[in-house]
Amino acid sequence: MAEKETILFIHGFMGSMDDWSEIVQSLPDYNCLAIELPGHSGQLPAFETLEHYLIHLNEILDVTVHMVGYSMGGRIAMQFALRYPDKIKSLCIISASPGIEPAEAQSRLELEAKWAIQMGDDFEGFLERWYEMPIFCGLDEKLKSALIKKRLKQQPLQLIRAMDLFSPAHAENIWPQLGKINSPFLYLAGELDEKYATMAKAIRGNYTRISVSIIDDCSHAVHLEKPNFLIKKLTNFMA
Repeated sequence: MAEKETILFIHGFMGSMDDWSEIVQSLPDYNCLAIELPGHSGQLPAFETLEHYLIHLNEILDVTVHMVGYSMGGRIAMQFALRYPDKIKSLCIISASPGIEPAEAQSRLELEAKWAIQMGDDFEGFLERWYEMPIFCGLDEKLKSALIKKRLKQQPLQLIRAMDLFSPAHAENIWPQLGKINSPFLYLAGELDEKYATMAKAIRGNYTRISVSIIDDCSHAVHLEKPNFLIKKLTNFMA
């Protein structure tokens, strides 16, 4: 009997490995692993830089994987795929940016500093505002309420440290290097998330090897809003 291939799922900011539970349960033919990022669900952010975390991730991965990353997790996955291509069987990125220009770094840090103050002062209020951002346009109200309830279990001070650790302001802008990722590469975004749908179109226009899908009636959190679509898409992509 052939050994199952492994899929590694990486959640987004304020998320947890449980965000992938419906996806994982629907892929019994694969060995599915979902990790908790530092600063989330009690995992201390004990890494000084993104680079240190990528080294750690490489050390604990003893097999090649189909890597699936959402938002912050997608940024991490793309950085990892460039540094450790031998560990990547395929790459699926959901609603994540390859990076920002150096000139944008300061404004990003200022925005994150503002978020940090809000998280420390009134975490629930911050979450309410977070899910009102344009990238979550059209997010189902029931799902939004469930997400806020779930995110309230996180520790704001640890999340603030994680936000800084994985900030795009501290990471290399890898837009010019996406073409160097030789493994099969799927990029997904929701049509209602104008920012990342536009990004998906830019990737499609510049990198013909990358398969791009923009999902109808969906915003930023594709894996939570359209899990059945994602399951089918992943199954076909990894076959």
